[in-house]
Amino acid sequence: MPHIVDSPEMDKAAYTFVGARPRTEQQVVEQLRELQKVRMEPYTIGMSDVLDVEVYNETELSSTNLTVRTDGCISLPLVGDIEVMELSVSEATAKVEKAYEKYLVEPRVTINPVQMKSGSYTILGKVGSSGTYPISSQMTLLDAIATAGGFRTGMFRGNTVEMADLENSYIVRDGKTLPVSFVKLIREHDMLHNIPLLPGDYIYIPSTRNQEIYVFGAVPSAAAYAYRDNMTVSHAVTYSGGFKVGARKKDIRIVRGGLSNPVVFTVNYPKILDGQMLDFKLKPGDIVYVPQTHIANWNDLISQIMPTFETLDYAGVTNNEESRR
Repeated sequence: MPHIVDSPEMDKAAYTFVGARPRTEQQVVEQLRELQKVRMEPYTIGMSDVLDVEVYNETELSSTNLTVRTDGCISLPLVGDIEVMELSVSEATAKVEKAYEKYLVEPRVTINPVQMKSGSYTILGKVGSSGTYPISSQMTLLDAIATAGGFRTGMFRGNTVEMADLENSYIVRDGKTLPVSFVKLIREHDMLHNIPLLPGDYIYIPSTRNQEIYVFGAVPSAAAYAYRDNMTVSHAVTYSGGFKVGARKKDIRIVRGGLSNPVVFTVNYPKILDGQMLDFKLKPGDIVYVPQTHIANWNDLISQIMPTFETLDYAGVTNNEESRR
């Protein structure tokens, strides 16, 4: 059965909570303790990894920026193709040295991974340098933020302010948001939230422009819009240009409280138009999502929301200015 969300602003018979129940503090602590135990497997060379191979005292045999091909091989001077995929760096080094023993006396080889496509994480948003970075076996969330240049800052009324919205920042692993609080990690120095990273982790740090709401999905103008007092779902739909063909108007989702521990509401828009349901009152930071396909659970919803949310990155400045006029 769906759980009714208690809010004085809402018609309790109409707005129902969907997806997983928000995590309790004890559940968060237990999950974080389990995440602290997770460790990355020792690095092995993977397809599309980029390597530098140095042969000691043999400059003409050394190579840089060698990409591991789909067949798992790299091509080296004199010895030709050497298969290195799924080998550790030390195993690959020994294999290359053995190949050169036919031509050199006691060859000494050094292999340095330059780009580890098979072992990397991605961090986007308000950090110094967004992108995909190689990951080491001992890297934590704080290490990842530091590697990306820390949080971005800007000027507001002559003062330097942090542009990162820690409250709504999140980390995703295998398509699921992890119960990490960036506020507790950065401001309260709670190291339980400083979890070890794994290959494929995705970190997103949104902007501090928290006086906005986000409308996307099956709407003509998906963007961030300036929040106004008493703003409702009907206003959001109007600002975004209505609905696209195929929009599930009966299944609009409102995500509140950030993506790490959200509360999600379902709104039946035709009932609002017919007067059968009160118009849903929005709050700053709310995400209004109009789906085109059925949403079975929270993970299904987040998988649909994330790509647009990442692309927007609060890019609706033009729309915001227009909505203020």
